[in-house]
Amino acid sequence: MSRQRLITYLVVVAALGSVAALGSGAGAAAARSGRSARAVATVNVVRALGGNLAYVRSLDHGIPVLLPTTLRLQDPRKSSSAVVHNGYRLELDYSEPCDGANVCTAAEFTAQRGSSRAYGKAVALANGIHGAYSGIQCGASCSPATIEWREHGVLYSISATLGVELAAHPNAGAVRGAFVAAADQAITAGPR
Repeated sequence: MSRQRLITYLVVVAALGSVAALGSGAGAAAARSGRSARAVATVNVVRALGGNLAYVRSLDHGIPVLLPTTLRLQDPRKSSSAVVHNGYRLELDYSEPCDGANVCTAAEFTAQRGSSRAYGKAVALANGIHGAYSGIQCGASCSPATIEWREHGVLYSISATLGVELAAHPNAGAVRGAFVAAADQAITAGPR
């Protein structure tokens, strides 16, 4: 078993134990998602990404970095980044190393030049841009909700477990609205 899979397995086992201890409500919802019952707070995304954002910008491949200003998340502790020729990935994580694993990623911001996929239901975004929103998808495990849009010839996406999703009974419209607001922030703020 690889180190990353072992870490993910141990986190899931710990989370399942937490479900029994926490009972019902928001704490149980957090535990089922693999996160502890830490408080949800408004996180300054640019500040939280810190040096990782600076790293992505320093390797400028002509891809503007678009990020929301704030997101309501459960206190992410780490950030990470990856840069490839045609894009980037920035993460806010609950633990390290996470490498995009759903169980420990609070939010992920990606950009990919030339990618044409945009899955989900159509949503109207700022500046007349059309996007696609996909809610939480569950099978053997759950993937977070995602919003995608094309701008500057680049497909941008935000995937996250937002504070509204962690409520005992999240309202699908409120979750979608929070993702549209995050994409609108990223679009109107422009390159970071």
